[in-house]
Amino acid sequence: MTKILTLSQLKAAGACAGALRRFTAAFGESTPVTPALACKHADQFSWNWAADNLLSAPAQAAYDRATERAWAAYDRAAAPARAKYAVAAARAWAAYDRAAAPARVKYAAAAPALALLNSPPSERDGVARARLWAKYDQDRERAQVEYDRDREYARAEYDRAVAPARTKRNKAVARAWATLYTKEGV
Repeated sequence: MTKILTLSQLKAAGACAGALRRFTAAFGESTPVTPALACKHADQFSWNWAADNLLSAPAQAAYDRATERAWAAYDRAAAPARAKYAVAAARAWAAYDRAAAPARVKYAAAAPALALLNSPPSERDGVARARLWAKYDQDRERAQVEYDRDREYARAEYDRAVAPARTKRNKAVARAWATLYTKEGV
């Protein structure tokens, strides 16, 4: 007998709104569960969530054992890309820090001159501080845009490098989940 997974079951188990939308788009209100179908949708759902929330405790333990090798293989395959990403992100942060430093120095040098120590700031001081802060933000924002661009590029490179290993892992864990789910009582 084929085991069915329903939208109601996912809701009752606390699935997130995104998972519910993806499930509905792919299957409507319900779908029969098979390892082949799970593999077809391996990259769309969190199989670890499904194991934690839709399998019995013994089946969860079996899932963990069944997926250990897939996770280890993924970690080995992703390690070089992770290291490369860490270096690229550190370089991007250092470049940001270098680019933002002049703005910090300018702000730090000008800020004390705006008000005397222990005197309440005047309205004029507040306006001057606001202008100085706005200029600082503007200068720093240029550095932030560069940092974000460099980090996003590094992340995209990481994602491209690990995509084949991620897909292989996702199919293995999806297959394991579906196999165990279908073996449990209806």
